[in-house]
Amino acid sequence: MSMPVFGAQQQDLANAEKAIEDKDYGVAFKLLEALSKKGLPEAECKLAYLYDRGFGTNVDHKQAVRLYVKAATTESEKELKALRETRTLSRKRLAESTDIEDQYRLAYCYQMGIDGPQNYEQAARLYEQLANKGMPEAMNNLGFLYQHGFGVKQDEARAFELYKEAADRGLTKALTNLGFLYYSGLGVQTNLNKARDLFEKAAQAKDPTALSNLGWMYLKGEGVKPDPFRAMEMFAQAATQGRPVARLNLGYMLEYGIGVPRDVEQSAKLYEMATEELTRSAGEDRTSENAIGFTCQRGVATGKVMAHNR
Repeated sequence: MSMPVFGAQQQDLANAEKAIEDKDYGVAFKLLEALSKKGLPEAECKLAYLYDRGFGTNVDHKQAVRLYVKAATTESEKELKALRETRTLSRKRLAESTDIEDQYRLAYCYQMGIDGPQNYEQAARLYEQLANKGMPEAMNNLGFLYQHGFGVKQDEARAFELYKEAADRGLTKALTNLGFLYYSGLGVQTNLNKARDLFEKAAQAKDPTALSNLGWMYLKGEGVKPDPFRAMEMFAQAATQGRPVARLNLGYMLEYGIGVPRDVEQSAKLYEMATEELTRSAGEDRTSENAIGFTCQRGVATGKVMAHNR
């Protein structure tokens, strides 16, 4: 499990990010090296980036790979906290509340099967009411239901409209979903450049699914020049936020030695962690976002296959 990031460490991490932005790589390297020794996966990812490019230190691809994998195989404290929070949700209590946020949480419980069976129809009805009140999160989740035909008649064009409106209102997750539609040609003509731009914008806000999707595009050279180390960087950053898809994509790279030295042992560890994450959350990646990559094509150790991440 990753160590919690305390105030001083968070400030050092922010200072390191600012130093990288200012191209003061020597300062960034010292800060990140110290934080990495304390086991902070976010720092390990950024330190790996410096080793990969030789910023503030000599180029060392082997060390970069080691740090990316170490960060990706550290269990996410953020993910575990989110999982604990969802398990405390009570449909009965939420249904008695008139608060708009509680109504959203109730719809989410119906969508994800929390504190009772899944009921996509009820989730869609609640999301529709909240979307009409201008809630971008509800627009995004309703768009996801329309995209997949969960509780409503499948309508990818309607999903596109909802994602776009939510994105225009500043919801990062909606940018990721909109990018997925452009990537896949669902409800809109395929446009890899547009997909890349949307993923990049969401990735700048540290959206883990966008990071993973962008990593896949770099891995495959779709809309960008192929860059396996850039892909590994993206997958590792997403994995530190507890995204199973990112761990599976990174495991795929290591299993087959794609742009990096082959490492079957670490690959198996990543697959196992991703499977455990899905098992803990009853097979659901609990976000209303779409992921691309390895998980769309292949099952994991339990035999599960994810067409998309929700």
